[in-house]
Amino acid sequence: MLRFSCAAASLRDPYESVNTLVGSEEAVFCDGSECGFTVFSEDGELELLRPHWHMAVKGTVPDAGPRLYPIWADEP
Repeated sequence: MLRFSCAAASLRDPYESVNTLVGSEEAVFCDGSECGFTVFSEDGELELLRPHWHMAVKGTVPDAGPRLYPIWADEP
């Protein structure tokens, strides 16, 4: 039997915590699997996205998240 497990904090909504923390991180080599914005090639593989940032949202009391959202910049 195959079992999956994950931390309870990853299932909770960070916006329902007493403290909500918001930060950003650079995402140069992101394929979208972390932030939920995926692009597949013709052969079904995930492609690297153009460089962007992730907005990371975490909650404390109780611990929740993190949730990552892509932040796109204008191309030069």
